[in-house]
Amino acid sequence: MLKTLLTRTLSGAVFVALVLGSLMVSPYAFAVLFAFFAAVGLYEFYHESANAEKFSFMMLPDIVAGVLLFVA
Repeated sequence: MLKTLLTRTLSGAVFVALVLGSLMVSPYAFAVLFAFFAAVGLYEFYHESANAEKFSFMMLPDIVAGVLLFVA
């Protein structure tokens, strides 16, 4: 339990540092960071919902469309 708490705390601290750092750099850095988070989130969603063992190129247009919708 303590190992899980430590892992989650460290990953949360890295996330906060990345978000605050990107906000300090520029709005474009913030947008790129969250576009990356959107792509990773969509990949995880499609991976879990399809029970895929590896990356499928059928996911690629959906992930690209999701990132483009975020940017728009």
